[in-house]
Amino acid sequence: MASFVFDKMAENEENRLKLHITFGASKKVLMCQLACVRRKIQDLFQLDHDDYTIQSWDEDFSDWVDVESDSVLNEQQKWKLNIVPR
Repeated sequence: MASFVFDKMAENEENRLKLHITFGASKKVLMCQLACVRRKIQDLFQLDHDDYTIQSWDEDFSDWVDVESDSVLNEQQKWKLNIVPR
């Protein structure tokens, strides 16, 4: 299982996210636009687009929930996420 935190960068780097990604024992930090998040995950960890699910931490339920749409990630500045292999 991988986890990472999204942190939206300052306004001068509009539409870019800073990602801290953990997948097993591997840790990576990168910056990219929201539209590139899944492609970066696939490239970093050699996954096909159907090989994983991204989950976010839900404070209300104290549990991980599937991210149904990447656009949800634009609703907050910071995210804690898991990458779960299928």
